[in-house]
Amino acid sequence: MKAPPIPENEHERQRALDETHLIDDGPEARFDRFTRLARQIFSVPISLISLIDGDSQRFKSHQGLEATETPRNISFCGHAILTSSPLIVEDTLKDPRFADNPFVTNTPNIRFYAGVPLHTVNGYRIGTLCLIDTQPKRFAPQQVAMLSDLAATLEQLIHADEIKRQSCSNLEVELTASRDAMASLINNMPGVTYRCLPDEHWTMLYISGQVDRVSGYPAEELIGNKGICYADLIHPDDAPALENAVTAAMANNTEWHLEYRIQHRDGNWRWVEERGKCVKDDARHPAILEGFIVDITREKNTVSQLNKHHDALLLLNDIAFSSQDTLDGKINHALEISRQYLKMDLAILSQIESTVYTVRWMDADAGIALTAGQTFMLGQTWCQLIFSGKDKEQRELFLANAERSKFRNHPCYQSHPLGTYAGIVIEVEGQSFGTLNFSSGLARTESFD
Repeated sequence: MKAPPIPENEHERQRALDETHLIDDGPEARFDRFTRLARQIFSVPISLISLIDGDSQRFKSHQGLEATETPRNISFCGHAILTSSPLIVEDTLKDPRFADNPFVTNTPNIRFYAGVPLHTVNGYRIGTLCLIDTQPKRFAPQQVAMLSDLAATLEQLIHADEIKRQSCSNLEVELTASRDAMASLINNMPGVTYRCLPDEHWTMLYISGQVDRVSGYPAEELIGNKGICYADLIHPDDAPALENAVTAAMANNTEWHLEYRIQHRDGNWRWVEERGKCVKDDARHPAILEGFIVDITREKNTVSQLNKHHDALLLLNDIAFSSQDTLDGKINHALEISRQYLKMDLAILSQIESTVYTVRWMDADAGIALTAGQTFMLGQTWCQLIFSGKDKEQRELFLANAERSKFRNHPCYQSHPLGTYAGIVIEVEGQSFGTLNFSSGLARTESFD
């Protein structure tokens, strides 16, 4: 017995077979029609459509044979695919390639074989349409031609599948490329595009990846409200205005344009500007909201900061050009308007000598039991954290929420619990004099800027 050699183009041939998906698709009735017809036309007990796959010979269709595959090294079709011409073996016992083949000497006792190679669109031989008999027989040229015609018809079926599959694949590639290009374009736009339903929860059908930068949540968590509902991120004070604007726009068939706040995943509030409209020609939904959202936090903060700077300059101008005649009057006036500007309960300009803290000047809300001239041990005050008389020590401290700070267990918090503290060391003629500090019983909602 002679095992069939491996073609030089085996790698390309195998890839061509894989691309047909003939093996993946399993048995199919349309291929069985060919083997049944071949068996009847040529009066043979066995007819096969074989595919040479790796080390195996697999049968796409088999009539008269129970097996679905055999080893390649003892297959007849492994020899048949070596050329494009039909392989006709009228008596296997007289052919040295097959005389002692186990399929000849044992079941199914092959004595006659006729196989025509099957080609892919690109000409690779992937298998055969073959006939098998347990008796030797003559196979006339007219019969060879008839079997070749039947194999050619089978090839056309395979080619049609290949072309259809390739066309679908190309279309899928084009659609994928188009989709990716559009997604890339949308995701690189300086804003968020979305489509949602005008229901109670504003169920998100689509939202672009840029939403992560605005809200801190990836699009996957917002689409279908899978992880969080976008409506839940909107500031409670702004939600009614946005809902009214959308409702009015839907009723009047106009667009809405609004600025509002959403809460970022980190807890901070971000300002966004939204423009949108209602679309009513969608096949699946009677109405869909489409829009575009832009993060305008920086612009809002810039305007806010400019306003703060303007107010601060007015404050400083008021302090610098105060009409007060005395030093006490000037300092008390400065503490009063500064405390009001910072929205604090208490403002103190202290003098610190050694370990003694003296309230030299102060301004406070009504009800605070503190007077100018009172003294405390420095270690029991918040100012001890920034004042030690040494130039290299920390010279300022700002705590928006003292309870959540690292000083929660400090003696100053135990004796004087505060919500907010801001303090800085004051120098007079190059020497540390004391501190200017502001405090409140309530914590700030935002950090000091």
